[in-house]
Amino acid sequence: MFGATVTIDVDPSAGRAPISPYIYGTNQDLPGVVAPARRYGGNRTTGYNWENNASNAGNDYYHQSDNYLTWVVGISDTQALTPGIALTHFIDQSVAARTPYTLITLPMAGYVAVDKAGVVSTAQAAPSSRWVQVLNNKPTALSTTPDLTDGKVYVDEEINFLIQRYGAAGTANGVRGYNLDNEPDLWFSTHARLHPAQATCTELITRSVDLAKTIKRMDPGAETLGFVSYGFSGYLTFQGAPDWPTERTKGAYSWFVDYYLDQLKKASDTAGRRLLDVLDLHNYTEAKGGGVRVNATTDYTNIECNKARLQAPRTLWDPTYIEDSWIGQWNQAFLPLLPKIQASIDTFYPGTKFAMGEYAFGGGEHITGGIAQADLLGILGRNRVYMAYYWAQNGGDTYVASGFKLYLDYDGAGSKFGDTTVSAAANDVATCSTFASIVGNDPTRLHVIVLNKAYDTATPVRLRIAGATSYAKARVFAFDSASSVLTERAPVATITGNDFTYTLPALTAAHFVLEAAPLVVWRQQHFGTTADAGAAANDADPDLDGRSNLLEYALGSLPNAADPSAPMVEGSAIDGAGTHATLTFNRIADPALVYTVEASDDLITWAPIWTSTGAQNVAGSVVATDSEVRENHERRFLRLRVSH
Repeated sequence: MFGATVTIDVDPSAGRAPISPYIYGTNQDLPGVVAPARRYGGNRTTGYNWENNASNAGNDYYHQSDNYLTWVVGISDTQALTPGIALTHFIDQSVAARTPYTLITLPMAGYVAVDKAGVVSTAQAAPSSRWVQVLNNKPTALSTTPDLTDGKVYVDEEINFLIQRYGAAGTANGVRGYNLDNEPDLWFSTHARLHPAQATCTELITRSVDLAKTIKRMDPGAETLGFVSYGFSGYLTFQGAPDWPTERTKGAYSWFVDYYLDQLKKASDTAGRRLLDVLDLHNYTEAKGGGVRVNATTDYTNIECNKARLQAPRTLWDPTYIEDSWIGQWNQAFLPLLPKIQASIDTFYPGTKFAMGEYAFGGGEHITGGIAQADLLGILGRNRVYMAYYWAQNGGDTYVASGFKLYLDYDGAGSKFGDTTVSAAANDVATCSTFASIVGNDPTRLHVIVLNKAYDTATPVRLRIAGATSYAKARVFAFDSASSVLTERAPVATITGNDFTYTLPALTAAHFVLEAAPLVVWRQQHFGTTADAGAAANDADPDLDGRSNLLEYALGSLPNAADPSAPMVEGSAIDGAGTHATLTFNRIADPALVYTVEASDDLITWAPIWTSTGAQNVAGSVVATDSEVRENHERRFLRLRVSH
């Protein structure tokens, strides 16, 4: 069964903007995915003590202090006594994988776990003997071997420890960025034994500014990321912070995000340096379907939930879509999210980048999860988000990993989606999402991702490509409901007029790789344009050597520099047998070229004597022999003509 045709218009010359590689980041490694950005974060890092690797689970597990962060990665109890080994184990993995960006979370809530002695009771809430105070700046000399008896943990000493081991942020192995703790809007809930009182707006600003100053003092090139909010209520009111009603009157703030950016901008101006490089907001979708939040179930028999998962990423960018959630019901003024966030940045702290430090749309072991993940990555790239880190869900992430591979390794050989987004739009975004890219400014290879979200029907997809670049063919790679494995599908053997239709089965994520004709690629390489015009035109001769660009291409010579004096086409009065004239030249392997050797007795009337085209065009030196015996002609002339 087929649905209506969806038309996708792509223009490789329009909408160009760089795609940050860091949007393909992860908090946990995914099978088969080489992520260009890795984050060490989560609830455990708020109470992590780098000196002895103790941490506290918060309400994730009975507020227990223990050795979880070392145990979970296989570090023995003896090794777990090594200062910072939970961090260095993670960073060493990044170094081994040559991960371009490693992000580490630093504590900011005032205390970290002092022991690994189990459950922390309400009566033992900080300050107590179960916790040790954290200070940003050590008053005495820093050491890579911390003093476990001084009753303090120093953040600058932790940063120094990492710099001494890996180098500063600007070096090959250095930590590139630091989170200003994790989800402070939920400290009073998640970490009720560590920070029992709800954080106030002013407390967050004070702690953020102080920690950011320490980071910039220790490593000026390192990026700071805050306020690492858990979700929409945090964006809106800092989770109903007690002083928000008062603080919001101090500026034209529509939500807490505005306030935070404005306060950090003012603090940066006072400090004389930028203190916040990246606004980091977590986003666990609240969208529902079939009565269930789409990222809170592994019941894939709930079809309506599955369908809602497919549409949920639209909340980030599509003003025509309203999700089924309390956000969609009561807070439409803040949707779609990405334009709203960018508007806040532009107004209150211009130049600040945006990150989504944690997110998940669910469906890790279902095709709808893979498509939603692929959709999300395309949206982030098109909207110029700086970085994002997927948070793994219970139940597996096989399809989510495929969503990453669609961009990072679509052919199993490391081939990637381009690094420059270009204009792409579908006329039915509920049925198909689409994203397009090129590498740098070179349009001769065009990547187009098409996600068929139709649940039960195949969708004919018509791709129309605008611009001066002519595309000749396309390879197609996809995964679908039958398998999460990306495989190469039937190609588009011939593209005519930059317009073709390809039918995608229901619930299929596809990556089209369009290749320009070889002549167009050559033109781009030598002239920086794909247009048959000006100095790059087929009949132009910019190096004034007497050979048109088309002839230069066909002979394998250079169009922008006069060729050596030795002729590229050479005639001989006789062949090896001494009976026929010959013409020798170099041929390239482009089946679209037509090489024709013509003969004449008077330079007026010419007749073809030899032709090569299509599969005959094998690269190498060619000798074309006249069909007429030389002695039968008083004069004989041969010439080469090339057409495309």
